[in-house]
Amino acid sequence: MTLSVLINASAVYTGKELIRDAYVYVEDGVIKEVGPQPASEDIQEATLILGGEGRVVVPGLTAVA
Repeated sequence: MTLSVLINASAVYTGKELIRDAYVYVEDGVIKEVGPQPASEDIQEATLILGGEGRVVVPGLTAVA
C-alpha cells in the first residue's frame, strides 16, 4: 500500500527559494513534488492532506555532534 501525503502551505522554503501559496507532495516517505498551487488533481487524492492557510514548510534541521 502506498502512503501519499499532500502538504498545503502559505509558503514553502526549499533551502534555495521561497514559494508562496505552495504544496509539497510526499509518497512513501520521499518528496516527489514541490510547487505553486494548485496541485494536480491526482495529487489532491492523497491518502493524507495536511496544512492550510498560515502554514509554512521548511527543510528539517539536523544537529551533528
